[in-house]
Parts: sequence; structure tokens; C-alpha cells
Amino acid sequence: MYLTRRAFFKGTVGVLSAWAAAGLVSRSEWARLAQAFELRDVAAAQGTDDDTPETLLRTALEPLGGIERFVSPGQSVAIKPNITWANPPHTASSTDPDLLRAVIQAVQRRGASRIIVMDHCTLSDNLPADTLRISGIGKVIEQTGVEKVVLAPYEPASRWASVEMPRGQLFTRRGVIKEATQVDVRINMAVAKSHIVTPVTLCLKHMMGFLQDPAGLHATPGLEGIADINAAPAIKCQLHILEAIRVRLTGAAYGDGTDKTDPKRVKRFNQVIAGTDPVLIDAYAAETFFKHKAPPRDIPHIYLSYKAGVGDIDVAKALASGKMGLFQPSAVLATKPGPEPTISSAGQPLVPTSQESEAWRRGQFLDFKALLSDPAVPIVGIVALAGLFARWHLVRTQLKAEAARTSVSKEGKADDR
Repeated sequence: MYLTRRAFFKGTVGVLSAWAAAGLVSRSEWARLAQAFELRDVAAAQGTDDDTPETLLRTALEPLGGIERFVSPGQSVAIKPNITWANPPHTASSTDPDLLRAVIQAVQRRGASRIIVMDHCTLSDNLPADTLRISGIGKVIEQTGVEKVVLAPYEPASRWASVEMPRGQLFTRRGVIKEATQVDVRINMAVAKSHIVTPVTLCLKHMMGFLQDPAGLHATPGLEGIADINAAPAIKCQLHILEAIRVRLTGAAYGDGTDKTDPKRVKRFNQVIAGTDPVLIDAYAAETFFKHKAPPRDIPHIYLSYKAGVGDIDVAKALASGKMGLFQPSAVLATKPGPEPTISSAGQPLVPTSQESEAWRRGQFLDFKALLSDPAVPIVGIVALAGLFARWHLVRTQLKAEAARTSVSKEGKADDR
């Protein structure tokens, strides 16, 4: 049995929360101390050309609490990459096959009972078979053995489920991929790209791929619909991942050019941004890659989603408060990328592999020397001792009060006699 640093810190926050609930620690003190261990809502991984998509993914997920924050053993999971365009890998048109593979394998290692890769090819000239083959995504789905639900432009009514959107501004009900409503967890995998109308397509807009009929959501007043689908409980995503390894900066959201063959349109940034707040992710991407003003009020659907309460839009404030963070692989990952602890089909951790044992030795798991050097640990130690003393004092006071009440009761009964 081993303990990761993240698990230790999460446990510490849990202890502080329990003490706060019991009145042993003031809520203001709890908030101040817990902030030192707070998991991010959004994390941006910044790598180099030498970093693999799997490395960037792990770097982005770690500050969030890892994949275990979002997926529990035995749960069913829908992963929605971008499979709209029949263009080759590395063109920033569809999801990078290696990044999709890394996400699928992370979910598999977590012990998910069912994994479905899904999307909706909305254009008649981009049929699922061609798109899957040319993009390289079909091969990943086949090799990983997960389910596939990639729908063509026109599908029978049985493939869709009508869901309510109670906070809808444009509509209150919409048809979506049926399987998207039947899973426990949804993961939205978008690609950072320019768009000839919106003018960018990131996490928020990528949710349109769940819809039976996404037409009409590309222009005002249709842009309110993007906020609607992101707020809809039936298809709300627990995790958003924005691929910015290569970013399509100008023109249409697809093409055959890469960062090497068409560097004016496709630029390599080597980033993966992940989190629970799609508005904040998109605001960061709009500012960082497309140089839009902060906050990006000139990207209407991002601003409308913010106004609808889907997420925060102020990137500078999020960075300052710790809600969002920027991370490099060398600072987050103690070892080179390797397999996470293996999970059995029953959802129980198996004996660590030789690679995992080596990771333990080299410090990927809990390093007490490094842990004790953390400036926040002495604070937690002091609070722990104070909490124990307070608890002892409280029990002692209660015992004295009970003894006093018992004594008074006995005296009263003696008087009655």
C-alpha cells in the first residue's frame, strides 16, 4: 500500500474540514490552511517538443487531483474527442490520437466498467468511417478495445435522447447522443482552433458535438445555446481537456497543413489545459493563443457562458487566487512518464509493478523528506495539536458538567426523601 503526495494533501484537507465542522477550527482558519492544499480547478501543462501527449496530460491532471478525482472504479465513462474532420493527425483538425489514447488508458487503469468514445460527424462529406480512418482515431479505439458511438449526420430517432435544459436561454430541451445520458462521467476533449464564425472553437463550443442538431448555434442569437448546453445537467462534463499541442490559428477549423508544412496557420504550443471550468479554460486559451482581450468579451459565446454562470472568465484573478495554475512536467512529475498503479477488474489496486516500485524509490510517491520541508506542513502540525487539545478540553468540560448535573440530581432526590 502506498500513498501519493496528492492523497496525503487531500486527506489533510478532509481532516481540516472535519475539525471545522466540529468547531475545533474556525472556518476562516480552515479556509486559510486548506488553501495551501487546495486542488486547482484548471491546470495548464506547458511542455516542449520532447514531451509526449501522455506526459502533458499527466502534468495537467496532477494538480487537479488526478484522474481519480473524476472517475471511480466501476463507473461508466463517455469520452468525447473531436472526430468531425477527415484530416490527418498533427493538423489541429481533430484530436491527437496519442492524447486520446492517454486519456482512455488513464480511465482504464482507474477501473471504469464501460468506456465509450463518442462524437457526431455533422457534415455530410465527413462520414464516420473516413474520419476515423484518416484522423487515426479509429485505430486507437480499436487497439484500446473501448466502445465507439460516432454518428453520421442523419441518424434514426432511436439514437438520440431528448433532455431538459432548465437554465436554457435559447432552448429548454434538445436532442443529444443517447449514450451520453447513460454514463456516470463525461470527459470533453476539445482542440484549440480558429473558426470562421465564432471566431474560436474551444471547450464550450465543442460540446455542440453531443447535439442531434447543432445548426443555428454559430451566430447571435444562437450563441446563447452554447451556454445552454454547457449548463445542462444531463450532459454536463465532469472534466474538460483542451488540446493545444498544436493550435490552428487562422482560417477554417480544419485542414491538412501541420506546424511544419503550414506554420502560418498551425503553431506548436505544447500545452494541454484541463479542469472543471470550461469558461476559464476557454478564456485562457483565447488570451494565450489567439491574443484576444482579457477578459475575452470579443468572443461572445465565452462571455455569454460566463454571464450564464457556467464558469469564471477572469484568468488573471484565477491565477492569483490559485484557482488556476501553470505547470511544467519537470516540476510536477517526479519521474519520467510511466504506468499508474494498476487497477483490477474488481476495482482493487494490484501489487505495484516493477516500474511503480522504481517510481516509489525515486520519489513519485510520498517522499517524507520533501513533504516535511513543505512550509505548510508545520502549520498543519500545529493545528493538529491544537485540535487534539481542544478536543480533550471539550470532553473534559463535558464530563465535569455531567458530574455536576448528577450531583445536583442526587441532592435533589435526597431532599425529596
